[in-house]
Amino acid sequence: MNYIDYFKRQAKNLFKDYKTKKLCTDGDLTYYEYDPKYFDIDAIFCSFGNIASVFCDCGKYIDEENFTLMNAQHIIALMVGFEKWGELIKASELKLRTAKLLLENQDKISIENWKLYLEDVKQNIPEDCEIDDKGELSLLNQFLFSEPFNQVYKIPNTKENKRSENIISEEILEKSQNNNDEPENILCLHCGNICSSFDDFIHKADCDGEIWDLVPTDEAVNV
Repeated sequence: MNYIDYFKRQAKNLFKDYKTKKLCTDGDLTYYEYDPKYFDIDAIFCSFGNIASVFCDCGKYIDEENFTLMNAQHIIALMVGFEKWGELIKASELKLRTAKLLLENQDKISIENWKLYLEDVKQNIPEDCEIDDKGELSLLNQFLFSEPFNQVYKIPNTKENKRSENIISEEILEKSQNNNDEPENILCLHCGNICSSFDDFIHKADCDGEIWDLVPTDEAVNV
């Protein structure tokens, strides 16, 4: 899969939704209403605050009246944890796979909560251990698709933490959920063994994989 093309398509879809804007008035108040197909535009503008502040590092003012495809690309990058679009397109395939999962599963975990979760994990592993790109992807897979692992970490149900969990419209969420059925078995990315559960997992004798090396898979058990 070409992940850059995927994110370009998401930016184009976001821009298409933006172009459905309709100017409305309520007394002295003037505002825009949208009829989006792919994203919840109102939630995006609300989640990322004043669009001018989002683009303050670009040295120009961006608002609802001059929102462009380039701006949409920047928003997509922010939604999956990158600081800008240029950083996204230079990212490794593993990071892009993680970003795709985050975009498609914002009903389960927002980018803010994902960062909190990673920080929590890093604080609870030995100082000489690091979580690389593969480790982050494994952790996200486990969080999203493994109920036992998901229960290890509970995200605080606060207003602040829920402010951007409804970015993608219900139509897109339903589609992504249909395409992400929970896998049946568990794969160790380090040794390649596949078992039916975390509790009964058997590694190869020379395997020194960690918990984040275990990911859900549709492949058959091979042990």
